Amino acid sequence: MIWELSAGEALSGSHAERMLGYIREEGVPRTAIVVPGGVVGLKGFLRPVHRALRAETLVVNRSVSSAFHEGDDARLRSLNLVVPVGAGNVQFTNGSPDPCIKGPHHRDTWRLDTDTACGWEHTTYYAMRDALNTGKGLMATTAIRRHSGAIVPDRYVYKCGDFMEHCFTVLDIGHTSGATAKLSAMVFHLFQLYEDAAEVVRVLKHCAQDIGAPGIDREFGQGLVDLRCSEAMLPVIER
Repeated sequence: MIWELSAGEALSGSHAERMLGYIREEGVPRTAIVVPGGVVGLKGFLRPVHRALRAETLVVNRSVSSAFHEGDDARLRSLNLVVPVGAGNVQFTNGSPDPCIKGPHHRDTWRLDTDTACGWEHTTYYAMRDALNTGKGLMATTAIRRHSGAIVPDRYVYKCGDFMEHCFTVLDIGHTSGATAKLSAMVFHLFQLYEDAAEVVRVLKHCAQDIGAPGIDREFGQGLVDLRCSEAMLPVIER
C-alpha cells in the first residue's frame, strides 16, 4: 500500500493528480494507493495505520511535506515501512541564477554546494537526519540526461548533501515531487519480492547505478535507482 501525502489544503489538486499519475505509470494498481483527506503529517496517520495494518508493509510517499517531526524516527523504527521524501526544488529570486539568493543562511543543509538553506528551518535538518538514519527513510533527487548521453545534476533541485547515504537519483523528472512518486512506486514493487523494509532499502542501495564522482556522492547520493537489478537480486538472496 502507498499512502500519498502530497494532497493537502495548501496544494493544487493538479499536483496530487500528477503524483498519482507517476505512481500508476510504474504499474502500481489504483487499489494500492491511499490519499488521506486534508493535510496529514506522518505523526497524524502512523498510529491508526499501525493498528489497522499490523504486520503488513507500507510505503509512504511524502513528495511535498519533506520535514519529519520530533519522535518520527521512533515511529519509523516501529513499522515495516519505507518513507521516500523529496529533496526539494530550488527557489530562484530576482532572476538570479543562484538558488535562494535572499534565503536564510545555515550551513547544515543537504545542499552543501551553497551556504543557503532555501527556507528549510534549522530544526528540519536534524529531524530529517534522525529519521533517515533509521534506515526506513529515503530521499529522492533528480538528474538530466543530455542528448550526448551524459547525466548531469538538475540545477533546479536540491542535491543529496549530508544525506547522500540515503539519497537516490531519478532521471528526467524535473522536480523532486515526481522523483519521490517514482521512487515510492519502485519501493512498492520491491515489497512484493522482499518482506522486510530494511531488505528493500539494502537491495536498492546495492543496485543503484553509480554516476558522477565515484562512489556515494553529495550530488547523486547512491546513484540512479535500478528496479530491474533490484528484482534480479531476489534469486541471489534466496540462495
